[in-house]
Amino acid sequence: MEGYLKRLLFLQMRRRRRYRARKGLYVILDSYPGRHQVDDISSGGLSYYFVDNGLRPKGGSYGLRVTLESHRLAVELAGKTICDRETGELIFQKKTVKRRSIRFERMNRRQKKELKDLIKITKNAP
Repeated sequence: MEGYLKRLLFLQMRRRRRYRARKGLYVILDSYPGRHQVDDISSGGLSYYFVDNGLRPKGGSYGLRVTLESHRLAVELAGKTICDRETGELIFQKKTVKRRSIRFERMNRRQKKELKDLIKITKNAP
């Protein structure tokens, strides 16, 4: 709620609309173990929740792979962590759960088209 209020007060709007990701849409980082369920995605970036165990992706840009298992689609991209924000302790007690926001960087035409197709499928999900 706090983030939405700040955006309204300072008139900060997103340039690209974000869509809720369907089940089965995962992100895999090159420098971070495991895969993570994507929470929302846009043509500019994505976000996901993770349990913070002290490991962090390497600074700067890193490679990532966004996969949709049900359609066997995968997009290889470069990204950069924009924000790691802790979530409420009421939902996840005794765990440090954070929401990581990643911005995509340096996409070529093929990557943009594949990402656009992936978002279209996610957008039309039930």
